Amino acid sequence: PFNFTMYSEGPVYTVNVLDFTPSDGMFSVEGEELPFQVNTDGVELIMNVNTADTGVIERQFVAITEGNRAAHIWPVMVELYAPECPDVVEVAYDLGTIDAGYTYEGIPSEITPTVLHNDYTLPFPEIPEGEDAVYKFTVDNDVIISAWVDSTAENGKVALYTEDFYGEGGPMATNNYTGLSTSGGGAAAAPFEVQIGEGTTTTTYFPFYTFYNYCIAENLFLAAELTEAGVTTAPMTSLSWYATNAPGYNQQGITIWMANVEDETLTTTSHPVTGMTKVYTGAMTPAIGWNEFVFNEGTFSWDGHSNVLIYCQRNNGEYNSSVSWQATGSLPFNAMSYRYQDSGAYDPTVANTMYTSTTRPNVIMKGGNRDRAGRDIVTIGDQTGSSYYYYPANMYFNYSLSEQIYTADEIGMAGTINSISFYYNYSSSFTMNNLTMFMKHTDKEEFASTSDMEAMSLSDIVWSGNMSASAAGWVTINLDTPFQYDGTSNLMVAMFDGTNGYPGSSYVFYTHPTTGSKGLTWYSDSSTPDPYTLGSWSGSTNRTSYVNDIQLDITPGGGAAANAGPVITDLGLTPGAYYLVASATQADYTVYINIDEMPCPATEAEGFAFNPVPADDEDEIEPASVTLRWMVPEYATGWRLVFGSTYYPDPNHPQTIIYPEDGGFSTDMANSYTVRNLWNNTNYFWHVEFNNTACPEGVSSPIWGFTTHLNVPQNLTAVDETVFDDEQIVLNWTAVVDRTYRFY
Repeated sequence: PFNFTMYSEGPVYTVNVLDFTPSDGMFSVEGEELPFQVNTDGVELIMNVNTADTGVIERQFVAITEGNRAAHIWPVMVELYAPECPDVVEVAYDLGTIDAGYTYEGIPSEITPTVLHNDYTLPFPEIPEGEDAVYKFTVDNDVIISAWVDSTAENGKVALYTEDFYGEGGPMATNNYTGLSTSGGGAAAAPFEVQIGEGTTTTTYFPFYTFYNYCIAENLFLAAELTEAGVTTAPMTSLSWYATNAPGYNQQGITIWMANVEDETLTTTSHPVTGMTKVYTGAMTPAIGWNEFVFNEGTFSWDGHSNVLIYCQRNNGEYNSSVSWQATGSLPFNAMSYRYQDSGAYDPTVANTMYTSTTRPNVIMKGGNRDRAGRDIVTIGDQTGSSYYYYPANMYFNYSLSEQIYTADEIGMAGTINSISFYYNYSSSFTMNNLTMFMKHTDKEEFASTSDMEAMSLSDIVWSGNMSASAAGWVTINLDTPFQYDGTSNLMVAMFDGTNGYPGSSYVFYTHPTTGSKGLTWYSDSSTPDPYTLGSWSGSTNRTSYVNDIQLDITPGGGAAANAGPVITDLGLTPGAYYLVASATQADYTVYINIDEMPCPATEAEGFAFNPVPADDEDEIEPASVTLRWMVPEYATGWRLVFGSTYYPDPNHPQTIIYPEDGGFSTDMANSYTVRNLWNNTNYFWHVEFNNTACPEGVSSPIWGFTTHLNVPQNLTAVDETVFDDEQIVLNWTAVVDRTYRFY
């Protein structure tokens, strides 16, 4: 049987007859008793195939509606096959529970049953698809796996998958397991789609209140709620809220920020968005049902232990009928705050006086997704600088060659660069054809002169194609050949445009200033530069102290020797069930599997750098809130933070933080932790320790230090903004932790 959903994109209609043509008893359908109504939310039916024969069966499924006056027809094609192969749909070849020291050598065609299945499309498209064999196994400890098809087999390859296939139904080209994530190890960075809140009450205030011209609102989610729902530390990709009515008015000027916070309840004072992550800007018309806001500004990741704040602003400039959002009421804390007015837009960078509520709209949070599991988004630049037409390709001349340098400190990790994005800052659409992008490692810190261009080679090509945009926003280029970045060299990104034509000088991309001249471009309307020889050049040149704002989609892990395929080498596994799929274009091939004890976390691996933030010995750090960041080494499945105001922190000192509080290791991997309310003009020291079950005592990072500057009171507000004679005004502020005050 398989599921079939009927739904209406228009009015509700009544189904009187269900049948198949030809009507030969090959199919039957169940799930609704005739007649029944079909609404926009759909009716699910179950179809059954009433035969054991193999081969392709083609029929038409017919629904007669509205008093036998209308017929709706859908083609149905089913291919039946005998379930006599070791695949996930039927029965994988189960190796049972295995541990370090386990080895396997076997020929899939000799496994009973002997017919192989070849329906799966595996990763590594450079190797043709063959006949598949699927093995299932379970591990109870942290281990590493090596697996391969014998080298004499034609087009052999292997790929590994988690038991849940990252939300898919089986092995695919994009959902294979690629190793422990350094942004949240083990399962901590798995993709997720969760709903928080199932109440049936409503609120009109969040995400925005449409009955006034301008509004701001906050929602708070506790760490326990996020954990229970299944949120992980994978980068979030969208938020959705459910509207129960739809007046039909377009809402302008919507901006959403997110932050990890300590707050356990919201107050009558809003949080300034300075330091938060802006994830969305845009306009939309609410529709009945779930309204999804797909992140288009930046990516936010929950750190695994803090609470999460969502801040939404709407600057519409006019009011409309209210939209009601489905919500859950009577929460045990103030989960929503809001404010609205007609007189002008709120400044979200300052604290505003708010109303509070224990009602909070239900939300769907999405993160990761199957082809982004275990990846990080590295954003360089904040989309607030100047915009120019020189980069990534010259938008104002026919031909160009540009090179830009990004430092290892900016990128912050080793790994595989899967895509690069540039922020287009103009409203009109454009298309540029036949571009070529190069990436290479470089030890250049800047370009010494306008003739200091580096020659490219064919092996440096990572992408070729057309670049286009329909509106302002990130323009993403998925690399044809992912670039293996070593984490210690600087990265050079070059773009060659050898095709006549250009959009115009108004078609610009965001940039940010650099230390030294890290940008260099050659351009002309009549002469084409040669990126491979850099011979004589009759065009113009420009050396700049700015480069594009970019986002890099990186699968972390450069340094260690692990490889996720087509030959799997020393790939780290945490406890759980896995599927290994092997493939070759011949019937008889041998599969090898070795399981070994996981090494200690690879802090000394070539190419690995912790890249701590704040940098070691950095000073003038804002003491109100400091987010500590670090890179996670390969084979780390647990972590512990030690932080304090002495080199070896005293556990009893009020400024000492040991996380987890019990002194153990957390298996919810993270690469950041926020400390708050630090003392003024104080030295702080911190380090992170990592372990796994085979290395329980763990290994430590170096001890890093930074110094805070003098703090200032925050969130100054006055209760009454209108002052009359003899009136009192109550002033409020967030006090500095270790200082007295005076005011003027």
